[in-house]
Amino acid sequence: MDLSSKREQLKATDAVLAGSHFVATNLSGSAFEDVNLSSSAMDNVNLSNVTVVNANMSGVLLKNVNLSNARLEQAQLAGATINGVPVARLFAAYRAAKSASDPG
Repeated sequence: MDLSSKREQLKATDAVLAGSHFVATNLSGSAFEDVNLSSSAMDNVNLSNVTVVNANMSGVLLKNVNLSNARLEQAQLAGATINGVPVARLFAAYRAAKSASDPG
């Protein structure tokens, strides 16, 4: 199905669009619920001000991303790394530095 140069809303329910290719496509303000994006590739994607809740992002690679003002809440970070450094080690270093600087 070709939707080139269309300017309308699309409602897809119980649909299989696996292998689809979106280029220069505006999906801003869209809602995704119970959607499988596993093994997808995203390049030059604007995800600013997006809310992701109840997502399985295990094994995801975030490379050359802008995470300014990003928030992770109630996240499972076992095995996660930032620039090759285990997040657990970063938290341990933070706690140690905080303890050393706390008076009393």
